[in-house]
Amino acid sequence: MPRAKTMASYCEADRTVRVANLTPSTPDAIESGILSLLLQARIGMPLRMSAPLDNSKVTIGTKSVFDKITKSVKRVQVRKEEKTKLSSRAFIVFAKHDRAVRAVQYLDGLKVGEAILQATLLGRAAEVAAQPKTAGPSDSDAVDLTDAGHFPSLPEPAPARDAIVAPRPPPRACGLPSDDALSDAISAAPTTELVCSYCRCEGHVVRCRGVICCPRLAMKEEAALALKEEEEQARIQRARDRALERMLLWRDRELEKELTGWTTVGRAAILPSPAADDDTADDEAPISQGQDLSRAQKRMQRRKEKRRAKRAAEAEQ
Repeated sequence: MPRAKTMASYCEADRTVRVANLTPSTPDAIESGILSLLLQARIGMPLRMSAPLDNSKVTIGTKSVFDKITKSVKRVQVRKEEKTKLSSRAFIVFAKHDRAVRAVQYLDGLKVGEAILQATLLGRAAEVAAQPKTAGPSDSDAVDLTDAGHFPSLPEPAPARDAIVAPRPPPRACGLPSDDALSDAISAAPTTELVCSYCRCEGHVVRCRGVICCPRLAMKEEAALALKEEEEQARIQRARDRALERMLLWRDRELEKELTGWTTVGRAAILPSPAADDDTADDEAPISQGQDLSRAQKRMQRRKEKRRAKRAAEAEQ
């Protein structure tokens, strides 16, 4: 019979298989999973396949509504519809009726993951039962395990072999060496004298397991450690002296600022704070020439020298 007449003798419902009870997933994932099952069973490619979305989930709840007529609050039922984007069923359309029958026989009751599939034919369901089963072993191929004569008889065991007797080597006498032999071995052992590589003296080495054994090296290390401690103490003392000098200099600058109105900047020597109008204090505490003076201090020194010269000239007159 031509293929066109064979396809025409069966309507599309006779060639459509409905697969239900699938694990909810997206339509693309369901279609790819069913297609892989069909190819694994060698049923053939379908004409088309669709996985419609499941019905929306409807829940009934209650909410409070204010009634304008009775001026009171009432509880009314509200129907909520939640849309879903998952599918748990699929429809497969084949080109031939026998392929649809084979797909139903293979997919119906098949366990995929945690779900057991349910496959039905939408058209002539009576012919599905009349078709021979192609999946799984038939009744004729079943093996009756209770029939012991079904299995072949086992071969006879091989005869026992004699034990292999291998000759054992004779025992050897193993005794301890005598005292003379030990003394000869000790005397024949090579001995070397210890020589220090630092002081070139015999009887000791430079270091042993990280500990200094040479007395000269130990004295040198102790002297170096003592020198290092002295330098550290001197450094600490110099730092304290510098801090004290900075503090005294700051106090002198503040005092000079209060008395003269001048602000000393930069590095300056530590000077006594004389009174502004006391001329005898200038003579009693002269400024040494070897000290480092700032600009303001040099200017003040020149002014004091001019005042002294002016007073000396007035005294002579």
